[in-house]
Amino acid sequence: QGRMWVANMYGLVCFENGKIIKQWDFTEEGKFVHDVFVDSKGLVWASQAGNTYAIRIDAQLNLTQVKVPLPTESNINLIREWQYGLYAASN
Repeated sequence: QGRMWVANMYGLVCFENGKIIKQWDFTEEGKFVHDVFVDSKGLVWASQAGNTYAIRIDAQLNLTQVKVPLPTESNINLIREWQYGLYAASN
């Protein structure tokens, strides 16, 4: 897609052709963004300290928070894809 995804302290920034096209601030949802991953369908996944929701962004830059059944004190450290689907690693 020619996009570059950057995690800053509490959010995500999407660049296209060297220009910022969208920014998200997750200060209210948790702490710093741990991980950003683009899956085989082009969906962007991010995880954040202090947040038990996975962040999913589609090609049209629509954001969805996906609940991961973890205890409240847990964090999703990263999200990856393998032959059987996606997995979330947590503490």
